[in-house]
Amino acid sequence: MCKYTLVVSVGLIFGGAILVGSSGTFKESSVSERHRVIQGIEFSHILRSDNGVIQEQYLVNGVPLEHDEYQKLLEQAHLKQLRGDDAIRIEKDKKRMVWQQDIAMVMAEKSIKKSLEAIEASLTLLEHEAIRPYVVYASTGVATTKYRLAELVKSVGAWQKQLADLMHKQDLKSIEKLSNQLETVARELEVVVDETMKNAIARCDDTLVLKQLLELVTQ
Repeated sequence: MCKYTLVVSVGLIFGGAILVGSSGTFKESSVSERHRVIQGIEFSHILRSDNGVIQEQYLVNGVPLEHDEYQKLLEQAHLKQLRGDDAIRIEKDKKRMVWQQDIAMVMAEKSIKKSLEAIEASLTLLEHEAIRPYVVYASTGVATTKYRLAELVKSVGAWQKQLADLMHKQDLKSIEKLSNQLETVARELEVVVDETMKNAIARCDDTLVLKQLLELVTQ
Protein backbone atom coordinates (compact mmCIF):
# COMPACT_ATOMS: atom_id res chain seq x y z
CA MET A 1 0.00 0.00 0.00
CA CYS A 2 1.30 3.51 -0.91
CA LYS A 3 -0.12 6.49 1.10
CA TYR A 4 0.32 10.24 0.52
CA THR A 5 -0.83 13.53 2.08
CA LEU A 6 -0.03 17.04 0.78
CA VAL A 7 -1.00 20.40 2.38
CA VAL A 8 -1.28 22.88 -0.48
CA SER A 9 -2.30 26.00 1.48
CA VAL A 10 -3.85 26.92 4.75
CA GLY A 11 -7.23 25.26 4.95
CA LEU A 12 -6.71 23.19 1.81
CA ILE A 13 -5.70 19.54 2.18
CA PHE A 14 -5.33 16.71 -0.32
CA GLY A 15 -4.89 13.14 0.74
CA GLY A 16 -5.25 9.69 -0.72
CA ALA A 17 -4.08 6.12 -0.94
CA ILE A 18 -3.58 3.45 -3.59
CA LEU A 19 -4.30 -0.07 -2.34
CA VAL A 20 -3.03 -3.21 -4.06
CA GLY A 21 -5.24 -6.24 -3.41
CA SER A 22 -4.14 -9.85 -3.08
CA SER A 23 -5.29 -10.51 -6.63
CA GLY A 24 -3.14 -7.64 -7.92
CA THR A 25 -6.07 -5.23 -8.48
CA PHE A 26 -5.70 -1.53 -7.67
CA LYS A 27 -8.13 0.48 -5.55
CA GLU A 28 -7.89 4.26 -5.51
CA SER A 29 -9.09 6.43 -2.63
CA SER A 30 -8.48 10.16 -2.19
CA VAL A 31 -9.91 13.14 -0.33
CA SER A 32 -9.68 16.91 -0.77
CA GLU A 33 -10.73 19.25 2.05
CA ARG A 34 -11.04 22.99 1.98
CA HIS A 35 -11.79 24.87 5.19
CA ARG A 36 -12.43 28.59 5.43
CA VAL A 37 -13.41 30.74 8.39
CA ILE A 38 -15.35 33.87 7.44
CA GLN A 39 -16.92 36.14 10.03
CA GLY A 40 -16.35 33.45 12.65
CA ILE A 41 -18.16 30.78 10.60
CA GLU A 42 -16.29 27.71 9.32
CA PHE A 43 -17.12 26.63 5.78
CA SER A 44 -15.90 23.19 4.71
CA HIS A 45 -15.98 21.61 1.27
CA ILE A 46 -14.94 17.94 1.16
CA LEU A 47 -14.36 15.88 -1.98
CA ARG A 48 -13.93 12.11 -1.77
CA SER A 49 -13.00 9.78 -4.60
CA ASP A 50 -13.30 5.99 -4.37
CA ASN A 51 -12.34 4.17 -7.53
CA GLY A 52 -13.36 7.13 -9.65
CA VAL A 53 -16.66 7.74 -7.85
CA ILE A 54 -16.57 11.35 -6.53
CA GLN A 55 -18.72 12.52 -3.62
CA GLU A 56 -19.03 16.07 -2.35
CA GLN A 57 -19.96 17.25 1.12
CA TYR A 58 -20.70 20.80 2.30
CA LEU A 59 -20.53 21.72 5.98
CA VAL A 60 -21.08 24.92 7.92
CA ASN A 61 -19.60 24.76 11.41
CA GLY A 62 -19.50 21.02 10.98
CA VAL A 63 -23.18 20.71 10.00
CA PRO A 64 -23.83 19.09 6.56
CA LEU A 65 -25.89 21.21 4.17
CA GLU A 66 -27.14 21.05 0.61
CA HIS A 67 -25.00 22.86 -1.95
CA ASP A 68 -27.46 25.72 -2.54
CA GLU A 69 -27.89 26.45 1.17
CA TYR A 70 -24.13 26.23 1.73
CA GLN A 71 -23.47 28.62 -1.17
CA LYS A 72 -26.10 31.05 0.10
CA LEU A 73 -24.56 31.18 3.58
CA LEU A 74 -21.06 31.49 2.08
CA GLU A 75 -22.08 34.47 -0.08
CA GLN A 76 -23.81 36.13 2.88
CA ALA A 77 -20.67 35.75 4.99
CA HIS A 78 -18.53 37.18 2.18
CA LEU A 79 -20.89 40.14 1.78
CA LYS A 80 -20.93 40.79 5.52
CA GLN A 81 -17.14 40.71 5.60
CA LEU A 82 -16.90 43.10 2.65
CA ARG A 83 -19.32 45.51 4.32
CA GLY A 84 -17.36 45.26 7.53
CA ASP A 85 -14.11 45.96 5.68
CA ASP A 86 -15.72 48.92 3.91
CA ALA A 87 -17.00 50.32 7.20
CA ILE A 88 -13.54 50.04 8.74
CA ARG A 89 -11.96 51.72 5.71
CA ILE A 90 -14.52 54.54 5.74
CA GLU A 91 -13.99 55.12 9.46
CA LYS A 92 -10.22 55.24 8.94
CA ASP A 93 -10.67 57.72 6.08
CA LYS A 94 -12.86 59.93 8.28
CA LYS A 95 -10.30 59.88 11.09
CA ARG A 96 -7.50 60.70 8.63
CA MET A 97 -9.47 63.63 7.25
CA VAL A 98 -10.14 64.95 10.77
CA TRP A 99 -6.44 64.64 11.62
CA GLN A 100 -5.47 66.41 8.42
CA GLN A 101 -7.87 69.27 9.15
CA ASP A 102 -6.66 69.54 12.76
CA ILE A 103 -3.04 69.70 11.61
CA ALA A 104 -3.88 72.28 8.94
CA MET A 105 -5.72 74.42 11.51
CA VAL A 106 -2.86 74.27 14.00
CA MET A 107 -0.37 75.23 11.29
CA ALA A 108 -2.57 78.12 10.09
CA GLU A 109 -3.09 79.31 13.67
CA LYS A 110 0.66 79.33 14.31
CA SER A 111 1.22 81.21 11.05
CA ILE A 112 -1.39 83.84 12.00
CA LYS A 113 0.09 84.34 15.47
CA LYS A 114 3.57 84.67 13.98
CA SER A 115 2.30 87.25 11.46
CA LEU A 116 0.49 89.18 14.19
CA GLU A 117 3.67 89.29 16.29
CA ALA A 118 5.61 90.60 13.29
CA ILE A 119 2.90 93.18 12.52
CA GLU A 120 2.83 94.42 16.12
CA ALA A 121 6.63 94.65 16.22
CA SER A 122 6.73 96.65 12.97
CA LEU A 123 3.94 98.99 14.06
CA THR A 124 5.56 99.57 17.46
CA LEU A 125 8.80 100.50 15.73
CA LEU A 126 7.15 102.79 13.18
CA GLU A 127 5.13 104.53 15.91
CA HIS A 128 8.21 105.31 17.98
CA GLU A 129 8.93 109.04 18.27
CA ALA A 130 12.53 108.62 17.14
CA ILE A 131 11.42 106.85 13.94
CA ARG A 132 8.37 108.92 12.94
CA PRO A 133 10.28 111.68 11.14
CA TYR A 134 11.92 109.14 8.85
CA VAL A 135 9.00 106.85 7.97
CA VAL A 136 8.86 106.02 4.27
CA TYR A 137 5.30 105.07 3.39
CA ALA A 138 4.56 102.50 0.72
CA SER A 139 3.15 103.51 -2.65
CA THR A 140 0.58 100.74 -2.46
CA GLY A 141 -0.78 98.31 0.13
CA VAL A 142 -1.64 98.71 3.79
CA ALA A 143 0.96 101.33 4.79
CA THR A 144 0.56 104.21 2.34
CA THR A 145 -0.12 106.92 4.96
CA LYS A 146 0.18 107.50 8.69
CA TYR A 147 -3.60 107.12 8.89
CA ARG A 148 -3.39 103.66 7.36
CA LEU A 149 -0.77 102.73 9.93
CA ALA A 150 -3.06 103.97 12.71
CA GLU A 151 -5.86 101.80 11.29
CA LEU A 152 -3.54 98.78 11.35
CA VAL A 153 -2.84 99.34 15.04
CA LYS A 154 -6.59 99.11 15.69
CA SER A 155 -6.92 96.11 13.38
CA VAL A 156 -4.54 93.91 15.38
CA GLY A 157 -7.07 93.42 18.19
CA ALA A 158 -9.83 92.71 15.67
CA TRP A 159 -7.68 90.09 13.93
CA GLN A 160 -6.92 88.39 17.25
CA LYS A 161 -10.65 88.21 18.03
CA GLN A 162 -11.40 86.97 14.50
CA LEU A 163 -8.83 84.18 14.91
CA ALA A 164 -10.39 83.07 18.21
CA ASP A 165 -13.87 83.01 16.63
CA LEU A 166 -12.74 81.03 13.59
CA MET A 167 -10.85 78.50 15.73
CA HIS A 168 -14.00 78.01 17.80
CA LYS A 169 -16.05 77.44 14.64
CA GLN A 170 -13.33 75.18 13.16
CA ASP A 171 -13.60 77.21 9.94
CA LEU A 172 -10.42 76.08 8.21
CA LYS A 173 -11.10 77.87 4.92
CA SER A 174 -11.55 81.25 6.62
CA ILE A 175 -8.56 80.64 8.89
CA GLU A 176 -6.32 79.94 5.90
CA LYS A 177 -7.67 83.08 4.19
CA LEU A 178 -6.86 85.17 7.28
CA SER A 179 -3.40 83.57 7.45
CA ASN A 180 -2.63 84.57 3.85
CA GLN A 181 -3.95 88.09 4.46
CA LEU A 182 -1.80 88.67 7.54
CA GLU A 183 1.31 87.23 5.89
CA THR A 184 0.88 89.87 3.19
CA VAL A 185 0.43 92.66 5.76
CA ALA A 186 3.50 91.50 7.69
CA ARG A 187 5.63 91.45 4.51
CA GLU A 188 4.47 94.93 3.45
CA LEU A 189 5.24 96.38 6.88
CA GLU A 190 8.65 94.73 6.85
CA VAL A 191 9.44 96.55 3.60
CA VAL A 192 8.29 99.85 5.12
CA VAL A 193 10.51 99.28 8.17
CA ASP A 194 13.51 98.49 5.95
CA GLU A 195 13.02 101.60 3.82
CA THR A 196 12.43 103.72 6.92
CA MET A 197 15.65 102.56 8.56
CA LYS A 198 17.63 103.22 5.36
CA ASN A 199 16.13 106.70 5.24
CA ALA A 200 16.93 107.38 8.89
CA ILE A 201 20.53 106.25 8.53
CA ALA A 202 20.97 108.42 5.43
CA ARG A 203 19.38 111.56 6.88
CA CYS A 204 20.06 111.51 10.62
CA ASP A 205 23.21 113.27 11.85
CA ASP A 206 22.54 112.83 15.56
CA THR A 207 24.66 109.95 16.86
CA LEU A 208 22.47 109.58 19.94
CA VAL A 209 19.38 109.18 17.78
CA LEU A 210 21.17 106.70 15.53
CA LYS A 211 22.20 104.71 18.59
CA GLN A 212 18.58 104.75 19.76
CA LEU A 213 17.42 103.55 16.36
CA LEU A 214 19.94 100.73 16.48
CA GLU A 215 18.67 99.67 19.89
CA LEU A 216 15.08 99.70 18.63
CA VAL A 217 15.71 97.40 15.69
CA THR A 218 17.81 94.98 17.75
CA GLN A 219 15.27 94.53 20.55
